[in-house]
Amino acid sequence: PPGDLHIRVKVGSLSWLRREGNVLYMDLPVSMHEAMAGGAVLVPTFAGPVKVKIPPGATNGQRMRLRARGMELPKANKAAEKARGDLVLVLRPTPPTSDDPVALEHAEALEAFYEDDIRGHLDL
Repeated sequence: PPGDLHIRVKVGSLSWLRREGNVLYMDLPVSMHEAMAGGAVLVPTFAGPVKVKIPPGATNGQRMRLRARGMELPKANKAAEKARGDLVLVLRPTPPTSDDPVALEHAEALEAFYEDDIRGHLDL
């Protein structure tokens, strides 16, 4: 017989994407070379992939805002055009997972380029 249909929707979570209000935050892995030298990367968005230019010298946690590239916002009225919130990319320079001796030699060679103690500010 006809009756009411109740549907429960559960939205899964992604460890690299989070929402705060109308803003989406995406942890974006970048290679060490992209972080140091800069470069263009493709970023998935709800409106399709977007090419983003990573600035040279990018640091872990650095943010880049892509205006109106986030999730669709609720309509204020039926006549309103589709509006989207912002998508904020949180850059995450990621070292290679290789244990190749050549890769480790190159990583060791980079140590000479640190001007200061990278943990020098840590004090309890």
